Amino acid sequence: MKKRLLTSIFALTATLCCVGGLSACNRDYEQPTESEQTQPTESEQTQATESLRYQKIAGKDEYRVIGLGTISDLDIVIPSTYRGLPVTEIGYGALGADIDEYTALITSVTIPNSVTTIGEYAFAYCGGLTSVVIPDSVTSIGSGAFEYCSSLTNVVIPDSVTSIGYRAFEHCDSLTSVVIPDSVTSIGNCAFEHCDSLTSVVIPDSVTSIGDGVFRDCENLLYNEKDGLKYLGSETKPYLYLAGTTSINIATANIDSHCKWIGYSAFADCSGLTSITIPNSVTSIGHTAFSNCSSLTSVVIPDSVTSIGYCAFSNCSGLTSVVIGNSVTSIGEQTFADCSSLTSVVIGNSVTSICNYAFGDCSSLTSVVIPDSVTSIGDWVFEDCRSLTSVVIPDSVTSIGNGAFSNCRSLTSIVIPDSVMSIGYRAFEDCSSLTSIQYRGTQEQWSAIRKGYDWDTNTGDYTITYNYTGE
Repeated sequence: MKKRLLTSIFALTATLCCVGGLSACNRDYEQPTESEQTQPTESEQTQATESLRYQKIAGKDEYRVIGLGTISDLDIVIPSTYRGLPVTEIGYGALGADIDEYTALITSVTIPNSVTTIGEYAFAYCGGLTSVVIPDSVTSIGSGAFEYCSSLTNVVIPDSVTSIGYRAFEHCDSLTSVVIPDSVTSIGNCAFEHCDSLTSVVIPDSVTSIGDGVFRDCENLLYNEKDGLKYLGSETKPYLYLAGTTSINIATANIDSHCKWIGYSAFADCSGLTSITIPNSVTSIGHTAFSNCSSLTSVVIPDSVTSIGYCAFSNCSGLTSVVIGNSVTSIGEQTFADCSSLTSVVIGNSVTSICNYAFGDCSSLTSVVIPDSVTSIGDWVFEDCRSLTSVVIPDSVTSIGNGAFSNCRSLTSIVIPDSVMSIGYRAFEDCSSLTSIQYRGTQEQWSAIRKGYDWDTNTGDYTITYNYTGE
């Protein structure tokens, strides 16, 4: 029952594109925490003008707009100064987010050249807003800044902007085209998700980081096609972002050598895909990128790749071997879950965390070498790896997660270093063949390790060897 419940929970979360995260092991679709949001307190609020309210920015002789005052005009003009000081920010949810009658009716906003930051959810749910000109003083567009501005047809992003936040233009249903300037270096997760009318996007070569699900469900978007693959990019480099395939029946994939990102679900459900060569230009592999590619047998992830999204290779039932390059720092949740034929994994020496259920239900996996760079083994990471016979945990690891090796029924021995401070509940549950725990510390150190309940329930009749020095 526990296994079915856990699997159901993971399956549900894997279908949701934009969900929050708490650590390197969680999804990249993160919503801002309360501490990151700039919401005014009662004492910080100043007297409102006719249409706007302001807040003096702590430590600066500047003001931010924090909300609507007594509105009489649906064409909002933000002044460049207030009380003789410059207005430099449009704050968190200032003209949106509350979903009140005024938010929905605002038709236009004039932003002065004094503004450098458009904050999180600044214009969210301004359903009547049809166009906005962002001045060239603005350097960042915050998370959700224009989300659900369903009437917004045009937006000009100036050359001054360097970052476009998470969900910045999500559900801008009337937006038809976007030109991202050369100044932009990062585009957040789901930034243009569900922009149903979007047909054209230009992504410059300046972008170094692009989140997952950026163009998810932009059903009318026109792509640059090459060798059966669909890309987005610029006029000079049209193949930067790999969005998907022209046919789900693709058998082999030759990714362009200029491609930087393999996007969300790019090859998902391509059950006939047998081989893929990932070029050294690729830096990230998106969530569920190769999920359910049941005919894929081997994957080499080059050293250029720094991030692999959750469920990236989940349920690739024909996958037998994986080599993870030396630049990846985290193996995400369920990355190789349910790869039932996987027998061999080489984990690069830059990986510091192996996240929840990363190799869960890899029932053919017989051995795994965890590199010295790893500091944490997440929850249920190797659950139901029923062919796994032995594991050596390196001295760098400080925690072994809940259910990490649960139901590894062939596991006979495990080496645990004295660096481990905690072993989660049910960590070795149902390891019925376990006969030897070789611990590199003293008996007193072993006793001091925090162990969750039932951490060794239904294990074999194991013995513990203290001060173990072997390999």
